[in-house]
Amino acid sequence: MGFIGGDLRQDFISRIKGADPGQLLAVPIDVGKHTGAAMVCDFWGEIIAPPFVFDLNERGFQDLAVVLARAEAQRDASWVRVGIEQAGHYHRPLQARLEGHGLDVTLLNPAQVKANRNQDLLASLKSDAIDLAALAELLIRGKGRRSVGGDEAIAIQAAVASHRSRKVKARSALKNQIHANLDLVFPGLSGCFDTILDTKLGRLLLDEAMTPPRVRRLGIERLRCFCLNRGVVVKRAKAAQIVDAAQAAFALPQASPGFTPGCSRPTSACSKGSIARSPGPRPSWPRSCPARRPGC
Repeated sequence: MGFIGGDLRQDFISRIKGADPGQLLAVPIDVGKHTGAAMVCDFWGEIIAPPFVFDLNERGFQDLAVVLARAEAQRDASWVRVGIEQAGHYHRPLQARLEGHGLDVTLLNPAQVKANRNQDLLASLKSDAIDLAALAELLIRGKGRRSVGGDEAIAIQAAVASHRSRKVKARSALKNQIHANLDLVFPGLSGCFDTILDTKLGRLLLDEAMTPPRVRRLGIERLRCFCLNRGVVVKRAKAAQIVDAAQAAFALPQASPGFTPGCSRPTSACSKGSIARSPGPRPSWPRSCPARRPGC
C-alpha cells in the first residue's frame, strides 16, 4: 500500500526497521563560511559526541572523521546518517568530501530547520546547540533527501541563476535612478534615444553632465566637435535632435523642492541665496573648438 511520505519515507523505514536505535547514529552538521559545527547522537536522542567546531578544510575534516570513527566503534553502529543544512554554496565542498569518504549524506532545507528550531523540546538547550539539535531531530525522523549527482548540477545552476538575478535587479534599480535624475536635469534627452544608456553618445552626455543651457550654447556643429574630440562621432541629424530637445526642455526653477542644479545635496541643506557647487573651477568652453577635421 506504500508509505505516508512516499518513496523517501519507505527507504528510511527499510533502513531502520528492526535495528537497535542505539546503533543508528545521526550526525548533524551546521556549515558556516569558514567553520562548521557538528555533534553525534543516536536515534534515541542520546548525545555521544557533544557539539564541537571544526575548520572547513582537510585538517578540519580529519578531526571530524576521527570523532565519527570513535562514535561508530563505541556503539558498533549499523548506519551513520549525516545531515547538512543547505547553506548556499558553502556546504558543497564538505558534502563532496563526506560522500568521497563513503558516508550517507542527507540535505536538509533551511525552512525545515527553522521550523523545527522553534519547538519547545529544544528551548532548554544552549543557543549554539539549538541548530544542531534541530538538525538531529529531523535526521532521526527521516526528513531530508539524499544527495545525488544530478542535484548538485541543478544546485550549481540555481545558484548561478540567483546570482545573475540579483545583479540584474541592482542594474535595473541603478538605471531607474539615472533616468529619474536625467528627467529632472535634462527633460526630453532620453527621448532622443531608444535606450540612452546603451549608446556611446548617451553615456558621453551623461558623463559630461550636459544640461539644456550648455547644449543650447554649443549648438549643432560645436556639439558635434565636442563629441568628436572625445571619440564619439555624431551625425548632424542626431545633433540637431539633441539641440532641439534642449531648446524645448523645461527650465527647472532654482527653488524646486529637494533639488538644486549644481548641488549634490537637497535644497534644504543649501544656504539661502547661494547654491553650493562642486569644488574646483567652473569649466569654460571656448567659443570655437579646435579644428580636427574640415568644416569643424
